[in-house]
Amino acid sequence: MRIITFVDLENFKHSLWQSNSLRQPRYNSLNLLCENIIKKLNWGKYNPRHIRTYVYTGEYTESLINQLKYYKVNDPRQSWQLKKATEKLPIATERRKSQQKLFDYLKNCNFFEIKTTPLKFKVHLPQPFIQKGVDVLIATDLLSHAYQDNFDVAIICSGDLDLIESVKVVKNLGKKVIIVSHKSKTNSGISKNLIKESDYFVNIADFKPDELDEISEIVQPEEDAIPSSAW
Repeated sequence: MRIITFVDLENFKHSLWQSNSLRQPRYNSLNLLCENIIKKLNWGKYNPRHIRTYVYTGEYTESLINQLKYYKVNDPRQSWQLKKATEKLPIATERRKSQQKLFDYLKNCNFFEIKTTPLKFKVHLPQPFIQKGVDVLIATDLLSHAYQDNFDVAIICSGDLDLIESVKVVKNLGKKVIIVSHKSKTNSGISKNLIKESDYFVNIADFKPDELDEISEIVQPEEDAIPSSAW
């Protein structure tokens, strides 16, 4: 039994933050999530093999930073929305630096690949940096690997309804699909229809503290640190 894990990083982070807002993923231990699921389903008898983990996220690109710099200096409108947005230039600059350090670290993790899409700048939104295209990347890779018969089971860490059609196709190809996200009575980051379409749903809300510690850690913010939720 071959298993590939697909992780929407921001969705996964938010699932962890529901238990503790200081939790951050243990990137080099995400394979333990696969082992946890194997134990829950009693799949050891099928000789399961975790092939690779793919992680997807929006990236603070140099182009985005340059766009902010241009608006800050040259845009004649200088509406209050634009002023408020360009005030986030230092945050975006620091986040780009920290992201690049993370990406460099992830390149050295075994059986692990990071895939990014450029963050978009939308001046009129309360949070002007938005992530676009991650769901498309995940769906494309999910279908590509399924058609190439590279896995038997897909573990998808996302609650995005946009993935539901690709999940249906993958299942029709004879693959099993497991969805991992957070669902509680007060807060849910997952589509109910996606849960119904999956073969099995793993609710991070049900994880015990030691299970959370396997795949994440509590990181105390530094005094002058830029919070990862700033954008």
